[in-house]
Amino acid sequence: MTRDDALEGSPQPPSNPKLLAAMRAASQHGDANPRRAIYDAFGDSALIVPILDGDEEPPRVRAVSTEEGRVVILAFTDSEALGAWAKEPVRWGSMRGRDLAPFAAENGVDSVVLNPAGPFGGELNAAELRTLAESAGLDVHDVDPSTGMASLEVSDVSQVQLDPSAEFSPALLAAVQQALSAAPGVRSAFPLEATIGGKRSRTLGLLVDPDASVAEVAREIGAHLPADEQLDVLPLDTAMAQQIEGRVDPIWSSS
Repeated sequence: MTRDDALEGSPQPPSNPKLLAAMRAASQHGDANPRRAIYDAFGDSALIVPILDGDEEPPRVRAVSTEEGRVVILAFTDSEALGAWAKEPVRWGSMRGRDLAPFAAENGVDSVVLNPAGPFGGELNAAELRTLAESAGLDVHDVDPSTGMASLEVSDVSQVQLDPSAEFSPALLAAVQQALSAAPGVRSAFPLEATIGGKRSRTLGLLVDPDASVAEVAREIGAHLPADEQLDVLPLDTAMAQQIEGRVDPIWSSS
C-alpha cells in the first residue's frame, strides 16, 4: 500500500484533543445517541499511522492482518495512544482523517481501527470508509463503556442512491443466506445496487438489532462468499429499511 500526498512525516506527533474528547464523551455516556462531533473531528484530525521501515519514497503505510485475514490500518490520535499499542519504537507518518478514508477505501482495506489499545477509540468498516470518502457523515453506535470503543455508522446518506440489484446470482444468494442464518441479530437483508459519487457497487443492505454488530455479520458473509465474488455491506437504520422495503424484496428476514 503506497502512501499518497496526504501522508507526511513529522518531527512531533500530532495531537487531536477534539476527536479524543468526542470519543471519551461517547464512551462515558454509554449509549448509541448520534454524535456528529465524532465525524467532524475525524475529518479534521491529523492522525498518526505506522509506516514500514526503510528508505522507500514515498513511505508505505503499515497495515496489519487479523486472524480472519482482514486487512486493517491502525490510526492513533496522539503519542499516548500510539505508545499504549506499540511494544517497541514505531516509524509513523500523519494523515488527515478526510484523506485516510479514501486512501483506505481505494486500497481495499477492510477497516480502520482508531486507538486499538485505548484510551478511547472506534472502528470504521469498509462500507463506512467508502461512504465517508464521499463526504457522508457518521454517527456513534454501539458504545461499549467498558472499553471505550464505539462503532461509527453512516448518518448522512443524501449522496447515496440505493436501487434494486439484479446481479445477485443464485450461488451468491445461497452463500449470503447461509451466512445470515449463522449470524444472530439480523432483522432483514436487501440486495441493492449502491451508487455513491457516481460509482456503483453490488451491496447488501443490512438492518440489525441494536446490540448486533454489522462488522461481525459482514465478516461472516465474507467467510461464505465464493472466491470470485465481491459484495459490499451497508448498515441500514429503520427508516432506510422501511423506504427500501417498498421497492426491494428482502433475501433474508427474521420475521
